[in-house]
Amino acid sequence: MKKSDSYSLLVAGLLSAAVLLVTDIAVAQKSKDTLRIGLREQVGLMSIIYNARPETGLFEREVLDALLSYNPNTKKYEGLLAQSWKQINPTTLEVKLKKGIKFHDGSDFNADDVVYTLNWAADPKIRFRFKSSYSWVKVAEKIDNYTVRIISKKPFGPALARLGVTIVMFPSDVHGKLKVKSDFGKHPIGTGRYKVVSIDRSTGIKVVKNPDYKHGNAAKPAATIGTIIGIPMPDMQTQMAQLMVGGIDLMHGVPKSLADEMLKDQRFNLSSTTGVNYFYMAIDSVGRSKVEALKNIKVREALMRAVDRKLIIKAVVPGGDPNNHVIPALCLRIQVGCDFSSKPPAFDRAKAKSLLKEAGYGEGFSLVINSFPGAYGVAEAVGGELRKIGVKATIKKLSFGAYRKAQKQGKQAILVAHWSSGGLPDASSTMNYWFSKTGRDFWRDDIIDGLRKKGDATIDVAKRQEIYKQAYDRINEQRWIMPISLRPGVFIHTKEIEMDKIVISPIGFRLGGIRWK
Repeated sequence: MKKSDSYSLLVAGLLSAAVLLVTDIAVAQKSKDTLRIGLREQVGLMSIIYNARPETGLFEREVLDALLSYNPNTKKYEGLLAQSWKQINPTTLEVKLKKGIKFHDGSDFNADDVVYTLNWAADPKIRFRFKSSYSWVKVAEKIDNYTVRIISKKPFGPALARLGVTIVMFPSDVHGKLKVKSDFGKHPIGTGRYKVVSIDRSTGIKVVKNPDYKHGNAAKPAATIGTIIGIPMPDMQTQMAQLMVGGIDLMHGVPKSLADEMLKDQRFNLSSTTGVNYFYMAIDSVGRSKVEALKNIKVREALMRAVDRKLIIKAVVPGGDPNNHVIPALCLRIQVGCDFSSKPPAFDRAKAKSLLKEAGYGEGFSLVINSFPGAYGVAEAVGGELRKIGVKATIKKLSFGAYRKAQKQGKQAILVAHWSSGGLPDASSTMNYWFSKTGRDFWRDDIIDGLRKKGDATIDVAKRQEIYKQAYDRINEQRWIMPISLRPGVFIHTKEIEMDKIVISPIGFRLGGIRWK
């Protein structure tokens, strides 16, 4: 049986079985202004601080606002809760707040909420997973009811990125009274364009449009869809079945093979989004993995030249576009501070074989490629390309936890995976993620580490760009990490829906960026 035939039978079987799965989920869609989305996780706590998962952030970023928002079309920050801001000195940012904004419970938003949120989250006694997103803050001070000064421990270039993406504002009167702070995530109150109706691990999340959301901007305008429901369906086949019988309206992260089959049904469309997510191949250059060949720059270049990135994009990347999704560096031009003048070596299989011979590995060698969920197909394709030049590559499909353990132990010759740039519109995120001499750093380069620190400590955007250009060029020139392709967000949905095409988000979309046609 052909592979395509097996998928056709699978989809047909799902359609038959789907009738049995529909219980009391109302048929809503556009006619009732209710969008239903299949979720891969059960979300019982809407809090990135205490429940750092992509689908948690998908909803929290709609319910709670940050001071700023970032517009990828203009590469500029726009005031959201903030009216204006200015750098008083290298460590002091003064923020003027918009007046008349209210939380969903009717209380006023003002400087007390900003000061409380920042000082609480930055307090070293308060512990949570991504503390570094807040630990740059020394103190936040109230000047008057609508003016705040945010003082950093040292000059911090990515401050606007953190204030515009990561750090959302809590109502001080509500959050401050909670003995168990994580309880806020069970009944969150924000100023955002959606407000929470209910959160339940079993039945999902329901939010409704905030009619009092008047402070939006071009980057985060008012919502258009009245009600959005996220329904937990961890199994992809269940989501497909529910979409086919009208139980949900949209599913995300669909594998290419299944997406192709689903699109044979004329009721559905595919949307793809791009932002700062991409696939990559990272190569150990200092021998932590005990694969000596990889310490040779000619070998690393040979491995990169062996990979036909356009072919991989066409064959295995869902929503991939071989003509537009090959990327030349680990930062993207829509990120603040991103610049580069070099590119990874071009695909050239003959040159790859020649380089291996020059390096003394003309007969090839063996290695293991690690990968984690969401990148297995790309890893297998890369392994196939390397085998064509005599490198005997074995693919090791790890869970995310197993990958992190192997990484920390240095047992990772090559990693083929995906990275969301930390969801930040700033070139610093990738530098700090890979090159800060932690367990993730398989290069341990003093020059890169110095540029990384200098970029973090530079406020002027043009100067930061000059610094990061040196860093990203060095990564390409040393053949450490090869970006393979943008990783599009892929969605199958009813034809009543349209979505924003450029989205900076770890999950590839924003609820407020979805509209009815």
